[in-house]
Amino acid sequence: MPDRALTLLRDLLNKGQVTHDRRRDITLPATRIEGYPFEDAETSKAFHATLILAQRAGAINIEWRRHYENEELLRIRLLHANKLAAFLKTDYLPDKLDRIFSRLDLSGTPAWLNESVDHLRDQWIKGKTAFGLSVEDADKLPDIIKAVSLLKEGLPQTEPLDYRQFGARYLGNSKRTKEIAHALAALYQQHWRLSGWRDQDILAQLNLIVLHHPILIRGPVMLSDGEQQLRADIYPCIGVPVKLFAHVEFIKTPTYVLSIENLSSFNEFTRSIRDDGLIIYTGGFPDSALQNAYQKLVGSDAPVFHWGDTDPHGFMILKTLQNNIAPHTVQPHLMDLPDGQSYTPSQIKSLQKLKPVNAPVDALLDELIVRGYGCVEQETVQARAPV
Repeated sequence: MPDRALTLLRDLLNKGQVTHDRRRDITLPATRIEGYPFEDAETSKAFHATLILAQRAGAINIEWRRHYENEELLRIRLLHANKLAAFLKTDYLPDKLDRIFSRLDLSGTPAWLNESVDHLRDQWIKGKTAFGLSVEDADKLPDIIKAVSLLKEGLPQTEPLDYRQFGARYLGNSKRTKEIAHALAALYQQHWRLSGWRDQDILAQLNLIVLHHPILIRGPVMLSDGEQQLRADIYPCIGVPVKLFAHVEFIKTPTYVLSIENLSSFNEFTRSIRDDGLIIYTGGFPDSALQNAYQKLVGSDAPVFHWGDTDPHGFMILKTLQNNIAPHTVQPHLMDLPDGQSYTPSQIKSLQKLKPVNAPVDALLDELIVRGYGCVEQETVQARAPV
């Protein structure tokens, strides 16, 4: 069959096989067919012949221009999308979706995931996407469902897994987690009713991270897993396996507790400042394992600070830390500078949505929102102690 006719019929099928809120009469006027009527007689004859075959199959109805029957089209009307799919020897979308979803194993999955899968099917039957997935991504669904069944509300807080470990151990492919990461994050973003979070930050809440690193720290604490002990008051800092945060004992009360978002700033601070402060590198957005360790490290009377970028993501990190240690207050450190770049309208909205955090942070956010500037990358600021 000629390509022009096939292309036209496929386009007609794509329009006709999706479900709409109201019934539509699917037609294609000849004036919408590119290059029609064709100058070449053989091309025109072959084009018409294919359409006539589709009409005989009961898929379409051809309306000819008056006095030009079998010579020049007026319009084509879709009669039965399923018959057109059979004529084209391709999948009919509702039948294809029946096969896809009948093969899914949803036993033992959380109720919210079942609702999300139903929503996904509803969107696909309308020819739309959901959670970053289209019908062409159907092969990802079994692994996405398996991943959610394993993750539930998060891996154990003390045992983070990186993407490759999770994929290799549970999905049979070390690269698979990265391939489904966006859809996973979108599912949990809706489930947790989050807004403005990055994919990797959402997955970090599940204790699923891009790479698994030890926690960088320095301060007057003794860390132990019950078998091994380690002093963390080592200059400039030390990388500590997560399991050693099972038990935290203060050698002395720190003068302050300071979490730092970016690695270069953490390195500068720990190299240039020697005191009895307790300094922790969050690794950007803190995963659940670090949040769990952070709760224990803030277990003294020392004032608590966070130093990060002053974009919405930086304040989101601060808010995440704050949510872990109430009634303690995380105060912003070097995040209230009098200069900086202007915020975009989108960033202003994101800053507004972050509140409430705590009294000092809310006051700072109000100031930044009103003046409209103050966006600073912390690497541009020279390190100094908060007290």
